[in-house]
Amino acid sequence: MKTSDNLGIVKRTPKDYSFPFKLQLVEELEQGFITKVQAKLPCFRNHFAT
Repeated sequence: MKTSDNLGIVKRTPKDYSFPFKLQLVEELEQGFITKVQAKLPCFRNHFAT
């Protein structure tokens, strides 16, 4: 993960997310529970991260 020292913001890369988490997002996209735009929102990803 990359951090911005002056703002305390953590920028996550695709490697920071587990494979099961990615599969969960794909499943929710396919079922229509979330949109592509929602899946890209950092706050949305953090909400479902375990």
